[in-house]
Amino acid sequence: MKPLPLGRTLWPSLLLVAAVAGCSKNSATALAPDQIPVAVNQAFQQASGDTKALAGEVVSAVQSQDPATAFNSLQKLEQQKDLTPEQRAIAARAMAATMPQLQTAAQKGNPTAQAVLHRYLSTR
Repeated sequence: MKPLPLGRTLWPSLLLVAAVAGCSKNSATALAPDQIPVAVNQAFQQASGDTKALAGEVVSAVQSQDPATAFNSLQKLEQQKDLTPEQRAIAARAMAATMPQLQTAAQKGNPTAQAVLHRYLSTR
């Protein structure tokens, strides 16, 4: 698979990051990448079942520096019906923080990151 041209993915992705960051009622900013594991663990410590498992996947992927898996898990986490407003905000902020890492991995030729980014952008 050929790497996507920088201009073709950069601008739509930057707009996407701005949109994700602006979706919260609080207009919360992205978390610092190193804050994601602690913030997700704290926000989801009382969660149950699939929600808690997905939060664990996010933490594991972030700690493994796997932005494609982290982003996928965050998308699934955001789709859970039983999230509190705080959990939704943390998931959105973590997703906004993960997007630049996903873009960088895709631009460096990571085929999994390219596929995740393409799939995400094509559904928006």
